[in-house]
Amino acid sequence: MLTQRMTKEALTYYILKDEKTKQSLLNTIKIFDTTLVALKDGGKAPFDLAWEKIVILPTAPEEVKIQLEKVKQLWDTFYSNMNKFIETDDKEALDYILKNNIPLLSEMNIGVTLFQKESEKKVSLMKNLQLSFFIISILIGLYAFYILKKSLSL
Repeated sequence: MLTQRMTKEALTYYILKDEKTKQSLLNTIKIFDTTLVALKDGGKAPFDLAWEKIVILPTAPEEVKIQLEKVKQLWDTFYSNMNKFIETDDKEALDYILKNNIPLLSEMNIGVTLFQKESEKKVSLMKNLQLSFFIISILIGLYAFYILKKSLSL
């Protein structure tokens, strides 16, 4: 989503040339860059677009990290074209941004899907542990009831 936002802001800035749009674009670029590094390597990342809440992310699992490396390679070129466009109003840089927004978005979406699968594995493990503890608790309760009943009947 941030790549789409950046592209929209770049186009808006290209048309309007206003400082507010430029600052918003620079902020969006910084958020994407910071978040990508934090998702891949772990570390601090903004939780919102205003940088009001910062979260600390763990290092990505290996399969996800490999995908995020692909995203990072695409991002590095995209990022340099964004900077070139902002600094020089270069039409070729803008064309690059427009042509490579979707590929960058698609690769990042693959990374998000991999993160989701990792999360689903953890949720499944938690559910299985809860079920196991519940069954063990029931068995212990039944055993305690049996012992109590037996001791009261003596």
